[in-house]
Amino acid sequence: MNYEKRNFRFDILAGLSVAAVALPTAIAYAEIARVPAVVGIYSAIFPLFAYALFGSSRQLMTGPDAATCIMAAASIGAIAGGDPHRYAVLMVALTLMTGLFYVAAGIVRLGFIANFLSHPILVGYLHGIALVMAKKRLKQPF
Repeated sequence: MNYEKRNFRFDILAGLSVAAVALPTAIAYAEIARVPAVVGIYSAIFPLFAYALFGSSRQLMTGPDAATCIMAAASIGAIAGGDPHRYAVLMVALTLMTGLFYVAAGIVRLGFIANFLSHPILVGYLHGIALVMAKKRLKQPF
């Protein structure tokens, strides 16, 4: 049995482990973004396939995160004016525009800009998002 066949079994187990964690998390993120749960499931699965085809690192996981979901919900919610159909259309437009910007940034090699973001700024940003999420949850009855 060659090396690839022996490791395939472990790759399947690793994939199932990631799915067991990523799918419920993605469903929760979909709730934060105020989109249907199935959107969260798709956003957890399809980016992994794209990264497997186009990515450069074997140890990277991609998918939705709370900060992105809360920023998208806040920006789109303000524009949608309470109309669920308009909210869905704007969310799809935001998603497509973001994808196009990512592709364009990749083509012109703008990844080096991430090196200028210091660790304390990123940690502070994530703590701020956590506080906003906690505040929203404390307002809602359990």
